[in-house]
Amino acid sequence: MAGVVLGFLVLSFFGLFNVLAARARIPAKTFVWGQDLSGRREKELEEFLVSQEERLAGVKFAFVFSSGGEDLAWEISGKDLSLKMAELSKKEVRGITRGVSLWQKLFFPKERIIVPRLVFAEDKLESLLAAIGGQISISPKDALFVFEDKKVKNFQPSENGRAFLKEKAKQDFLGIINSLGAGGDLEGEKLLTVSTQEAFPKVKTEDSNRLGIKEFLAKGESYFLDSIPGRVHNILLASLILHGQVAAPGETFSFNERIGKVSREAGYRQAYVIKEGKTVLDDGGGVCQVSSTLFRAALAAGVPIVERRAHSYRVSFYEQGGFLPGIDATVFPPWADFKFKNDTPAYILIQTQVDQEKKKLAIELYGTSDGRQVEMTQPKIWDQKPPPEPVYQDDPALPIGVTKQIDKPHWGAKTVFEREVIRNGESLIKESFYSHFIPWAAVFLRGTGPTAR
Repeated sequence: MAGVVLGFLVLSFFGLFNVLAARARIPAKTFVWGQDLSGRREKELEEFLVSQEERLAGVKFAFVFSSGGEDLAWEISGKDLSLKMAELSKKEVRGITRGVSLWQKLFFPKERIIVPRLVFAEDKLESLLAAIGGQISISPKDALFVFEDKKVKNFQPSENGRAFLKEKAKQDFLGIINSLGAGGDLEGEKLLTVSTQEAFPKVKTEDSNRLGIKEFLAKGESYFLDSIPGRVHNILLASLILHGQVAAPGETFSFNERIGKVSREAGYRQAYVIKEGKTVLDDGGGVCQVSSTLFRAALAAGVPIVERRAHSYRVSFYEQGGFLPGIDATVFPPWADFKFKNDTPAYILIQTQVDQEKKKLAIELYGTSDGRQVEMTQPKIWDQKPPPEPVYQDDPALPIGVTKQIDKPHWGAKTVFEREVIRNGESLIKESFYSHFIPWAAVFLRGTGPTAR
């Protein structure tokens, strides 16, 4: 009888122990953060919460942007954002052992899923998004147009901008945060694609004037590396005069008429020009750089070329930047002019840009496109001839024994390139541009005067 009583007491003790142990443990079928915590003690629960917040601090977020070869990324960590579980969520998790009867724990457990709410320093996210917006946003530009004395004094074509979709980026980020709280993977980097949309100006180019100058038509470019200061000055002056000039519909644009007199009185300086079969210093050397660049712009715009003459010999400036010989246009009033006809439906505006650091000249044409397309071949070169033997000329102004080079040698060549202008399948213009560059000898002055004492 004593043994029976003792056994009963032992069973009762162990039963009571298990009941008390069950009371202190997490009920079965309890999921927190997507993990089954059934049967864990409160201490283990606390350890689990601490480890999860440590993992949250290590989560990496990367906002990435890619557009037209522009690839950017901004990174931030959970630690930077002070990412953690909300206090109310912690309280809810810690209370999962309470409010559940022992009978329910032991015999009728119900599935319980707790999705913690995560919180972070919103000001840190706002700062990051502001930095992203500042780097990728481009403000649209309103058109400017001031027309006075038959010349456009102030012109700026409208430009569309780029707007950062900040709210979308924020919602995408919150979506990832919510997925992490629901049991998402806390490992690896979380990528968020930065989105933008086109931003439009308030005043568009077509609304800024009544001349039909509403869009970019074409551009011509050339380089003037190693030009002497006088030549650079003349390029700047002629470009400034040409800048803002307009050609009316149906008008034949004359370069010489628009530039005006090229002389010292007009502000030009001396630089090398081809004159009477020689390379000599004269007023306005370098103006042909501007006419040649305008020729290239007119070719690209598909307008008829009314008058164009090549230089007598190959000029190195017009072959800089990878251009082949033959895409040049000399001017020398009144014998040589460059002319094109505006056969487009609106005015054509000429804009010049001089980059003195890169020694580059660009001329842009604006107007209204009628859909014409331009096809051009690269210049074909043949019959190349070396320069003749150097020419020495006696000069009594130089002492005996002194030699001075006044002209460089140039190879001769013949070139041709073709251009076809097509609109709606119809050929409007089909033509060839020939150039004949004669071989040019180097010229030296040889001193015959008395030697200085």
